[in-house]
Amino acid sequence: MSEKKPVSASVFTLYSIGTAAEDIEFGTRELEVWPGEQMQATDGDVTTNQSNIKAEGQDAIGRKYTQNINTGNVIRAEWLSRNTHRPFPGLIRRGEKVMLWRNSDSDEFWWEEMGDDIRYRRGDVFSLACISTVVNEGDPISMENTYWFEIDSLNGVIRLSTTDLNGEACTYLFELMTREGVFRIEDSVGNYLKLESTEQRWTVVNAAETELVMDKENTTLSMNGKFTVNALNMECNIKELIKLVATDFKQEITNSITVNATSKTEEISASYTLNTVSASMTGSTNYTIASSAIGLAGPIAAAGYGGGAGSASFNGSMDIQGATTVDGTLTNNGINVTAHKHPGDSGGTTGTMQ
Repeated sequence: MSEKKPVSASVFTLYSIGTAAEDIEFGTRELEVWPGEQMQATDGDVTTNQSNIKAEGQDAIGRKYTQNINTGNVIRAEWLSRNTHRPFPGLIRRGEKVMLWRNSDSDEFWWEEMGDDIRYRRGDVFSLACISTVVNEGDPISMENTYWFEIDSLNGVIRLSTTDLNGEACTYLFELMTREGVFRIEDSVGNYLKLESTEQRWTVVNAAETELVMDKENTTLSMNGKFTVNALNMECNIKELIKLVATDFKQEITNSITVNATSKTEEISASYTLNTVSASMTGSTNYTIASSAIGLAGPIAAAGYGGGAGSASFNGSMDIQGATTVDGTLTNNGINVTAHKHPGDSGGTTGTMQ
């Protein structure tokens, strides 16, 4: 029988339970650690203070050398991440316990979070990143080459972003900024949505510069194109319609429309067309049409407000095409036309107009 060879232990070993000697900044992976189990006799606070010693000597073949050596009670170590998708560690603060690992008896050290002393932190940043394409050696992990998610309680931000390096239609950015009370979504095409909570304002903008702003009790819709509403029923209750200005205004109503308004003013600079099966206009006082010419194709019926006799007043010339029936007195320049008599051809008078 062949003799079994002993299994070699890994040269990567736990060196010490250490203490962070400094506050780490977001995006930094290196940390200076005091190896407490290896330097139990050290007194005082854990700091990053080191001193530099200039050493001179002679090697084995007699050549002289000079070397600068940093000494102190801390070890500079690289962050050991056990999660491939975490690009950076949390915001370790001085005094937190960490695990210190060593590669054999070399000066290569790694540190790892323990999570026992999170009470030391005054805000933290937790981030996850998924590489979206091949990253060239030396390129830093960033929002441009990853799908990135981040919770930043230090600055009050939650962020999610994507890339377009793999043929995606566009990039997206979602941001929730709790300090400012703002939530927004935007893409690389030019579409944008923003909520400002304390201002009670929603803003929606698309790449064609169509903009909808709901600002407290006011709403503004701006666009360079056409506005269309398709609905089975539509009801508008307006206290005051201040102004309606249109270069070419056209309404096509197949059934009915009802507008209840205290005041309504329409200013149309070109033309106004209303096509409808029936239209009803009711006023408590007068309804006046002032025009250089009014053309009416069809019969006219005038009734008083609430029933009874009614009247109509036209300030301008009228062209009526069709049969016209007058039930009552027809006056022209103050003369009763219906009772007025004209001389006959034989010198007599004709009767009243029938």
